[in-house]
Amino acid sequence: MEGLLALRSLVGARGGYLTSMCGALQQAKPPDVAIVQENVSFFRVAVERHLKSRSRLSVRLFFRGDVFRFLFTGKGVTREGWTFFEKEDFNAVYFPLGWDSWVDSHGQGIKVFYPMRVKTFISWSPKKYEMGMGGIPALLPRAYQENISFNFTKVALND
Repeated sequence: MEGLLALRSLVGARGGYLTSMCGALQQAKPPDVAIVQENVSFFRVAVERHLKSRSRLSVRLFFRGDVFRFLFTGKGVTREGWTFFEKEDFNAVYFPLGWDSWVDSHGQGIKVFYPMRVKTFISWSPKKYEMGMGGIPALLPRAYQENISFNFTKVALND
């Protein structure tokens, strides 16, 4: 708890200095290729699962902010907190041909109808408690998680 109070006082005293310093450090060098590939793999699997599901709700998953900036800086159009990406905005090095479609053994399938809506955000890790003095549960410190939420329209493969 003391560390959290010290962090809050540093951010308050410096007026956002810590946030801008972290952003500058993350932009100083590109993320490691293995980290980029891991995050892209999670994203591609989530897109495929969403294609196969009947759900029309947005999908949320862990995705590092530095990787997102590395892949998508200067791409897409931002409106109302969402960034709208076209097919060309996804680098072919990380997103190979066919990554945005799903075809069954009969040749029937479904694909992403662009633009794809994506939003980045930071959330808390799940709440967790420990039994404190006198048997009273005490909330343990929580961590931040970088996430993305995405959604797209699904169309038949032949459209």
